[in-house]
Amino acid sequence: MVPSRVVTLVDRLDGLGLVERHRSARDRRQHELRLSARGEELLQRVREAACAHEEALLQPLDDAQRATLTALLTSLAEAEGLTTHAGVRPGYRR
Repeated sequence: MVPSRVVTLVDRLDGLGLVERHRSARDRRQHELRLSARGEELLQRVREAACAHEEALLQPLDDAQRATLTALLTSLAEAEGLTTHAGVRPGYRR
């Protein structure tokens, strides 16, 4: 992503009260971003909606089929260099 677009995106998130900028303790020229309380609440709602959607989508599959699907998708994600770290859904490049 182009740096100017990142700044625009962060400005919008900040304007919505979803993130907070803090001066870096290590380098005063830099800022660190943290989710605000409002941002944390929104993220939790998004997680809940995503989990509900996933459950509805996978409802027709039994546990063995879900495990097979997860294994196959993990193999594809790894082949594409996408992360599969615990707690992170595949789809984010390293």
